[in-house]
Amino acid sequence: MRLVWAVLPLAALGIVGISESYAEEEISVLVFGGELLNFGQLDELGSMVFNIHMQSDGSLIAELPYSVWHLADFECKPVSPLVLIDGAEARFVEYFEKNKRIITINVEDGSKEILLLSSGPAAPHTTYLMYGKFCFLKEQGVFLSPKKQLDLGFMFHDVQCKDSLVKVFKIRNQYVCVKHSSMIQLLLRGWASTNSFEITDGFFEHKIENGKITSIKADLTRCGFIDLRIQPEDDGSIAITIPKKIFDLQPTDRMDLGFMVLVDGKQVDYKETEDVTQRTFIIDFEKDSKTIEIAKICLI
Repeated sequence: MRLVWAVLPLAALGIVGISESYAEEEISVLVFGGELLNFGQLDELGSMVFNIHMQSDGSLIAELPYSVWHLADFECKPVSPLVLIDGAEARFVEYFEKNKRIITINVEDGSKEILLLSSGPAAPHTTYLMYGKFCFLKEQGVFLSPKKQLDLGFMFHDVQCKDSLVKVFKIRNQYVCVKHSSMIQLLLRGWASTNSFEITDGFFEHKIENGKITSIKADLTRCGFIDLRIQPEDDGSIAITIPKKIFDLQPTDRMDLGFMVLVDGKQVDYKETEDVTQRTFIIDFEKDSKTIEIAKICLI
């Protein structure tokens, strides 16, 4: 049995480190029963290829630092690759240590090539490898700005913001992350737009009797909605005022038919007042109510 260790620097692989501070990271490969000829990244999806010469049944063990090669999804959960040996799917074992993934693959005598294939794009035009790089840096306390995420390869709609911020879209296909308190002013001024966001109590002007709002989720598309999660103390009511510039009917569109209010999924009557700039909904609820939804009625 022949035992071969290969520890190669990134430059030898043609793989570029995410930043200078991680540029010294290396991929380690251990081969039992043969020798490793070469290896490297195969495509932009993150697929890896290992060219080997096996002289008996054995195995290959690869230690892959997250800073060099890491597949993850949008929620930063690791994604397993597909392993092929000479074109045939093969079983493997993987486990994770701090900031690295270790993969063990059993290999038969005479085998020549092992592929670790990414299972495809995580989202349109955004790969699991891109998410992996983003998630690794996030774990290190480095949250990339929208511009740096785009430089990494993210598409505009895949850009992420810190938990305390919300993503808004401005002209020339740019996204920025701003505080909730700033977003409403940007929307009203026409500087930015957004399709949906989730915020906490206090974003829209409101007055609630016998309860409190725990969260608000808004979908600002043409057939969108405002979803309120409430915590009543008794039967009560809420008056919520919404600026027309960010959520209103389109007067030139005959497909917009009005509004509908649902409490816990059931349609209810409500009162409504409006002026030139804003619209106020007054909605009654019961002490065991949990959700209130203000939805546009429109034909698609």
